[in-house]
Amino acid sequence: MEGIKRPRNPVKTDTHVLTNAELKAVSRACDGPGWMAKRDRAIVLVLMSTPTRLAELAALKVDDIDLHEREGRITRG
Repeated sequence: MEGIKRPRNPVKTDTHVLTNAELKAVSRACDGPGWMAKRDRAIVLVLMSTPTRLAELAALKVDDIDLHEREGRITRG
């Protein structure tokens, strides 16, 4: 095994995972009667329940969503 370099240690990031209470608080922050509250809640639910990144979600187009099949396709971002 001589001559083989050891892999570098991965870079550690300071990532905070939200607790259940924090997730509920974020979801409750989107409560409201108007369409903007519904939009915000949909955005938060997608980010909380899928591995979708913010840039991917922001790049979604109407044609990327199939309401009948209840699925979306991430193709950009």
